[in-house]
Amino acid sequence: MALHASFGDDAPVLNPRQLAGLRLADYAAFTRVAAEHGVWLAGRGVWYVSAAHGPTELDLTLQRMDDAFRAWTQAGNH
Repeated sequence: MALHASFGDDAPVLNPRQLAGLRLADYAAFTRVAAEHGVWLAGRGVWYVSAAHGPTELDLTLQRMDDAFRAWTQAGNH
């Protein structure tokens, strides 16, 4: 399973013109913050979900992502 993540406004991207509104540099910078907190994110925005990991790994990943988002916003990003 996979999903796509990006930074932009709150509207879903439904057509190619809306891709121009994505903040690609911000997303790239966030992937570096996430890596500093122990979570590797694909630079192109595709996030993979693995069935090989259980509740313990999920809880750890969610905590690390919370920490990464907190660090990101405390640094003045949004």
